[in-house]
This record gives sequence, C-alpha cells and structure tokens, in this order.
Amino acid sequence: MKVEKPGDGQVNLAPSATPTASYTSGWESVGAINDGREPASSSDAPRWGSWPQKDTQWVQYTWDEPVRVAGSDLYFFRDAQPGAADGVGVPRSWTIEYRDGDTWREVPAPSGYGTAEDRYNRTTFTPVTTTAVRAKLTGHPNLALGVQEWKVYAETPESVRETHIPTPRGTVPDLPGQVTLVYADGSTARSPVAWPALTEDQVAEGGTSVTITGLADRTAQPVTATVWVRHTDAVEITGFAGERVTTRPGTPPALPATVVATYNDGSKDSRTKVTWDPVNPDQYAGPGTFEIEGTVPDTSLRATATVTVTPPA
Repeated sequence: MKVEKPGDGQVNLAPSATPTASYTSGWESVGAINDGREPASSSDAPRWGSWPQKDTQWVQYTWDEPVRVAGSDLYFFRDAQPGAADGVGVPRSWTIEYRDGDTWREVPAPSGYGTAEDRYNRTTFTPVTTTAVRAKLTGHPNLALGVQEWKVYAETPESVRETHIPTPRGTVPDLPGQVTLVYADGSTARSPVAWPALTEDQVAEGGTSVTITGLADRTAQPVTATVWVRHTDAVEITGFAGERVTTRPGTPPALPATVVATYNDGSKDSRTKVTWDPVNPDQYAGPGTFEIEGTVPDTSLRATATVTVTPPA
C-alpha cells in the first residue's frame, strides 16, 4: 500500500486510495487530489474542479480494505471569490462523511471545517473504521467547487503486536505480510508491512536470534520482528506472554487470535493459535479489570489475558 509518513508522525492514507468525484470538468483531474504534489496556492494546477456543476459536489476516497482514520487536511482550488457571477470558489460549507455499511454518516465530533484559501484546512474527528470517506462540498451561489489536494490521516495506534518467528538453522523463514495495530479504545486493525531481506548467514547458527525492523503502511511507529534460530524442532511450550486488552463498557473485548508462546530452547512464536474461554457480558458491563484464559493445542498450559474496561469516553 502506498502511503506518506510526514515528520509529525501522521500517516497519510490518501495515496493508497482510489479517488472519485460527483463530476469532474473535462480539463481537470480527480487524480490530482491524491497525487502528492504540494500546491503553491489555491489557483495552482493540477487540481479537481466541478465546473459547470455547482450547488453540492463531492470527492471520495475508497480503499480495498478497511482503514482507521482520524483526521484530514483539505486544500481548496478557486479562481473566483464569493459574489462572482461564475467560476470556482471555496465552499460555503462542507462536511466529511464515512461509509458505514450501505450508509454515509458524518464523522463524529469534527473539530471544524475551515474554508481558507492558499493553505490546508485541517479537521480532526473521533476515529472511524471504514473503506471510504468523502468530502461533501456546498458552494456559494453561482460558483462550482474545486480541490487541489486532500490528505486523510490514519489514527496513530498505541502499540503494535510483537512478531516472533522460529526457524530451523539455515532456513530463511517467511515473515508475515501484516501486523496488528492496537488502538487506545482496545480495537485492532491489520496493516501491511514490508521487511528487509534476511540472509542465510543471519540464520546459520542455532540458539541465536536476529531482530529486524520493518515499515508498516498505517503507522509511523517502528515495527520489529524477532527471528529465533533453533537447533531442532523437538521443542515444547513452557509458557505464554500475558495478553493485555482494553475495551469500553458494554463492548466485548477484542481478544487476539494468537498468543506469544515461549519454548524450552528460549525461542518464541507469536503465531500460536488460542481459543479463549467464553466471556460473560457482566464482566465488561462497567469499568474494571478481569482475566480470561484460553486453550492452546498440544499443551495443557493455559494462555491468559487481562481485560481492562475503561470508563466511557
């Protein structure tokens, strides 16, 4: 997935989206809104414009899989000012909507919808998970709408789940193509990740480990994987890393499908599947903390997760 990672740590997901619009002038391009080119002014080019279509128009981003977004920077195109008899102007008003199933809803708790020219107009909002967002623009009388560039930012996760992969000595393992991002409200999302290439020399000696740092598409945080080189596959599980999960009152905890298992040779494996015991809704009905256990195949040892139910936001 193509993304941008600005210096402030926010990840712009716009480059990985497919842009569409309610209408595009024949000499303009909707592809300009996520081409990554920084506008010099609101009269710059290339850009998207809707002339001669006026009133309410929209531009939309669609992703192939769900993304979790929490903010936007929108830079308007204009060649006329409010009160003009014709042309393209900044909107009189606008909103950001996200697709929820088959319904479009306004993003919750938006910080504001600026309409300044010659700069980005920033909007932050309560994070939403979706496959599409759109900026719905309502123009001044007689004026069409236009956009130079539109950045949509991923929510910054609180953490990234650890990745541990065991391998026989001399065998370069396949590393996972995705990692799990964990957010402040306890929800999770998957992000594609790119790893540097491992060499046979790095996994030539049993009883060693090597840690590599990858780049995840949806966070600027470092993402690491530890590869454990085994002398033999005749190993046994000796324990599991305790899981910590956060949720809100009334929301079932998002328990992970796998846990990190530790083996008697010191190696670890984060791909170990677990089946959690049923959770009674009374346990997460209000703020507090409780533990849940899980069953892992081929061992009598039990995995544990501590669930914290935080006060309502």
